[in-house]
Amino acid sequence: MEIEEALTDEQIVACYDAIMELRPHIKTESELVTKVKLQNEMGYRLMYIKDKETGKVASICGFRITHYLFTGKTLYIDDLCTLPFARGRGHGRALIDWTVELAKNENCDVVSLDSGYTRNTAHRLYLNSGFNINSHHFAMKLK
Repeated sequence: MEIEEALTDEQIVACYDAIMELRPHIKTESELVTKVKLQNEMGYRLMYIKDKETGKVASICGFRITHYLFTGKTLYIDDLCTLPFARGRGHGRALIDWTVELAKNENCDVVSLDSGYTRNTAHRLYLNSGFNINSHHFAMKLK
């Protein structure tokens, strides 16, 4: 599987359907481009895998490398999603493996992510990939 980085507006737009599966509050392709470019300024990178048959983006992984007092240098996965038609083909695992290798090469202490509590299929992937459930994530919505 070839993993590519979405660097151009066109590549970001190609990721729209996969991101919408995970982030349905993003209403337009132009909103997605604006948000991704803003996050790029803060170190965010968006990787993707295209389906060989359709040529469409089947899976995405957005992440950033940051530092936290509680984990040290951390590769944090913000977004990881595979479209339903491509699930079970190893795309998600390939993206996780790729980010873990990058984290090792970048001398990170940890790879981490948060996941919605109802995403049981994704949780199986994370647990089978070597992740542990080690906290609850709390949030207070302000807008």
